[in-house]
Amino acid sequence: MKKRNLTADGVRELGLNPEVRQPYKIDGIFKIDGVEIVPLYNVNFNEREEKYYIDSVNEFIKIDNEYLKPYKGYSDKTYSFYFPVDADYNQTEYAPLPSPKKIGIPTIKKLREWKDYLIIERENINKKRAEIDAKIEAFLKEIEKLQYCRIDDAGTYKYKFSGVYVRNGIKYTYLIDERTGYISENICIHYKVSAGINSFINLSTNNYK
Repeated sequence: MKKRNLTADGVRELGLNPEVRQPYKIDGIFKIDGVEIVPLYNVNFNEREEKYYIDSVNEFIKIDNEYLKPYKGYSDKTYSFYFPVDADYNQTEYAPLPSPKKIGIPTIKKLREWKDYLIIERENINKKRAEIDAKIEAFLKEIEKLQYCRIDDAGTYKYKFSGVYVRNGIKYTYLIDERTGYISENICIHYKVSAGINSFINLSTNNYK
């Protein structure tokens, strides 16, 4: 993805409901020594306008230069934590390691246990993402070698992309799942003929003209 410098002149705010723009407020129990509460902005880029826009803002706790987002269910009394959401987290299928115990009353030690856990998870996801990307890149390099007639994309799916190639009446299709790196491939006959016994005989005996 093309990297762009973010400046104040290149930012615009969407006309969102003011209530949506209010930050998620951190519980006061996290106001302890060694912990800083800071707002983080979710910023997206509008390709057509060539400008960024502020989508939302939430408060995070900052500890040892890492940002953690506390989370608890409506009726829960304890918190779990996560880092600011990165695209690779959503687009990479990964089995997470067992997490630390949820926190009721936060301490620096407990928060650092979560921070260290999340760092390991981030490193594991980045490693998994690199393996998946290398597999997909190697496959697509082979696809680029095909000199056959490509007839259109097989469809657009979330986290998936595909292709269709035809040569001498044979159709080859592939579908890549970006989250897992799984590549589904299929080969089938691609002849437009009338349905009938003669067409079947000619095709099955390789005598179709």
